[in-house]
Amino acid sequence: MVLTVRPALAVAAAAGDDDEPPLPDPIADAIHGYVAPHGVDEVVVTGGGARNRHLVSRLASLLEPLPVMTGSSIGIDGDAKEAVAFAALAWAWLNGVAGNIAEVTGAAGPRVLGSLTPGRMAMR
Repeated sequence: MVLTVRPALAVAAAAGDDDEPPLPDPIADAIHGYVAPHGVDEVVVTGGGARNRHLVSRLASLLEPLPVMTGSSIGIDGDAKEAVAFAALAWAWLNGVAGNIAEVTGAAGPRVLGSLTPGRMAMR
């Protein structure tokens, strides 16, 4: 299961690379409160928050025994995560896999997201 915790991680990313950002513990607590009830198998932290050792350590402590790792530790460049997300959406579309979680989006059920839009060269 993949959950994106955008608001909390955006604040974590804004905290920068410092070991002692202004709000690491409340951010980690908010992420824990969101992730814990959803039955995830692992947590991958990307973006600016992944460069904050205190935040990653606090998350690991709060979410134990779940593995908490940074994107770079599994080969995902944090600066390329948008490209990775679009690649995952494209794969899901090509394979007919739903890309939404109805409880989150308010949709009536699972939906395959996106479309294939041929470019100008495809018309030849």
